[in-house]
Amino acid sequence: MAADDEPRRGKLYTDLSKVPIYLSQSRNGFSLPPFRRWRAADAIAGVLGTLATLVLTVTALPTGYGLYVLIWGAILTIAAVIVLGKLPKYGPSALTRARWRLEARFPRTSCTHLPSALAGRIVDARTGRLARPAVR
Repeated sequence: MAADDEPRRGKLYTDLSKVPIYLSQSRNGFSLPPFRRWRAADAIAGVLGTLATLVLTVTALPTGYGLYVLIWGAILTIAAVIVLGKLPKYGPSALTRARWRLEARFPRTSCTHLPSALAGRIVDARTGRLARPAVR
């Protein structure tokens, strides 16, 4: 019986450098909001908004409006980050913008019908559509 009273030995792993920890995914029902990549516009708006809010709050403390400045500064900072987060990731390229300018400067019209199919037809002023050709 002495052998049964001995404590069981277990292994304790102290090197956790290879264990991945996922903060945004949890199996027990609790998870942090999904992480997203920050872009320059989001980050600049967040940092400048936070700094401006803190500076304006400290300067407004003697007037008694410090709490209002803090609340409105936080609301405006959060709104700016959200709005700038909605911007598309990539804008049109320089070549696309040049093509747009060229097309705007020299517009061209095109027709989907052959000129012979349009011969003898006129635009109906009431509907704005082509009227049937006159019977000859």
